[in-house]
Amino acid sequence: MSDPEAAPLGKGAVVAVVVTRHRRELLADSLKMIAAQTHPVDHLIVVDNGPDQPARDVVASFPLPYTYL
Repeated sequence: MSDPEAAPLGKGAVVAVVVTRHRRELLADSLKMIAAQTHPVDHLIVVDNGPDQPARDVVASFPLPYTYL
């Protein structure tokens, strides 16, 4: 998880929030769609409601600062 205190987001920053549960493949697809947006995302927040199948490694492979909950 990145440190949310490290660098505050500036005015106009875009934050993507994704909620997932037991859907690693769909999460990976969602992250690909977020990466393909015409306006870049500055920070990603992923809420994983399925701790028995954590998706942290999927999120960690995404090339953006993120918060994993």
